[in-house]
Amino acid sequence: MAPGAPLVAEKFVSPAGAVKAFLGDATGVVAFGELHQTVKTAGVRSSIARFTDEILPAIAPRASHLIVETWVSRGSCGEIEKQVTKDVARTTERPAETENEIVRLLRRAKELGIAPHVLDVDCHEYQSLVTSGGAVDYDRLLTMTGQHLGRAVQQALALPRPADRPLVLVYGGALHNDLAPGAELARYSFGPAIDALTHGDYREVDLYVPELVDTYPAMRAEPWYAAWRPVRAKPGAALVRRHPRSAVLLFEDQATRRRRYDRWLGRDATAVLQAPDRIEAFALHPWPADRPPAEHEHDPPVVLPPGAPTQMGGRPVYAVGKPLGEEFARRLVAVLFDDATYSEESPPFGHRWFKSCLFEAGVGYRVWSGRQSVDVMFCFLCDEVDIGPMGSHDLVGWHGGDIDNARAAFVALAKEALPDVPEITAIPAVRRQR
Repeated sequence: MAPGAPLVAEKFVSPAGAVKAFLGDATGVVAFGELHQTVKTAGVRSSIARFTDEILPAIAPRASHLIVETWVSRGSCGEIEKQVTKDVARTTERPAETENEIVRLLRRAKELGIAPHVLDVDCHEYQSLVTSGGAVDYDRLLTMTGQHLGRAVQQALALPRPADRPLVLVYGGALHNDLAPGAELARYSFGPAIDALTHGDYREVDLYVPELVDTYPAMRAEPWYAAWRPVRAKPGAALVRRHPRSAVLLFEDQATRRRRYDRWLGRDATAVLQAPDRIEAFALHPWPADRPPAEHEHDPPVVLPPGAPTQMGGRPVYAVGKPLGEEFARRLVAVLFDDATYSEESPPFGHRWFKSCLFEAGVGYRVWSGRQSVDVMFCFLCDEVDIGPMGSHDLVGWHGGDIDNARAAFVALAKEALPDVPEITAIPAVRRQR
């Protein structure tokens, strides 16, 4: 982009697509910065949750390390550690869920083959954070956090990295990753030093949730805000490039996304899928439960655990998956609600949906939110999904779509959920042509 040129907000179908387009062939450090969640915005899905589910899996094949702006309170520094930890928790007003989301990010990184790293604060540093009057010095805390992040990045760069996984990722507050911070904030940022160390192979990406931006009136004066505001209500994630190596990524407005999926699945189903608390997995036969093909008419009855459904969407259940929890449900739903899963011609975007094969269910999930549930079935012969109400004995009222773009992700999830079912573990990541 030319110096002084007006900023432009580019729309992408998914956040992952926006990030990949911005990174190009980068091989150095990519530092993601967020607006920290508070208890007042706890009802809005956080940046870190979206990064974990929607962005990290897309860039993981190119990354070897992830540094996260957090440190573990070990309790070995006595009362001074307790005092600082308690004061920071009260002042920042972070929701209790934030700690769980950090742990989930670290675990997900490891699952994706990325080495996770956190910061380590010693007792002397805890002492330095408390003033003579007994208050926490937040200027010192922010400065120290930026310094710790910078050192962690340098250490990661010094570690071996496979040629095909050169990236070092950083996730933390948007205050610390600035590529070109103002003089008053420069002491908090590791960006300029790491940019120099990598000879310009440093990328800054700020991840902003629109509903959190609304709680910071000062952000309306930011140059990127004027570029983003006219396109806020349009579908997709918005990328505003402030510099060839610095960008703001604004997730799709929650109301816009909700309307699109409401139109496709209905409000009740969308509400369940957006707030899952548990999930069950099943292996399904593709034929109607009351009309098995001739070669299966005399099959011995299937023995299922007590309480397991015998059919889903009119398809017989023949095996039950391992126990699964909220974390798995959120991973499944993240792919299901990732716009990049679908083509622009098929639901939830368009209405074209023509394939030369019939839907033959093989895997089914029952997703719960409280006492409400939704059934989700997959056909991996056609790469299609059908979503409908629990307990229906046919596909009336179900809503389908093509999942070609996310087949590999859904297949991996199915194998994880049903590891003891040979028919499921044999499903290839790439669909065979029929």
